[in-house]
Amino acid sequence: MRLLDIEKKLVNYVKNKKVMGCITALIFLCNTGLIIAADVLLWMYSTTMGLFGLIGVVVFFVAHAFSTGMSLAPRDFWTNSEFDIFIKKLAFANTAALIVWGGSLIIAAMCGNEAATVFIQWAAN
Repeated sequence: MRLLDIEKKLVNYVKNKKVMGCITALIFLCNTGLIIAADVLLWMYSTTMGLFGLIGVVVFFVAHAFSTGMSLAPRDFWTNSEFDIFIKKLAFANTAALIVWGGSLIIAAMCGNEAATVFIQWAAN
């Protein structure tokens, strides 16, 4: 290969990395926006539900920070694309937030919190 061909391939690779970074940032911001919007709706339902939603938002960010070590094997970086790894990290963070939110809701309902009990009954219907 000539040096010019190698340079063109390198420029295309850098452009594709920038585009992928922009796409993943947009998806991450949209996902975060949906989680915060859901928390705002929970605050409108009751203060207790809003606090549980706030715990879920915090767990989402913590789980996303730890998702590389918790949900990805070292070979995933060699076999999967950058976007697949991003989706795995996002799925791990969303699942952790949903599990913690649901668990805190069930614990509150078992302890006799009326707002949590009414919310569970509403969701079951």
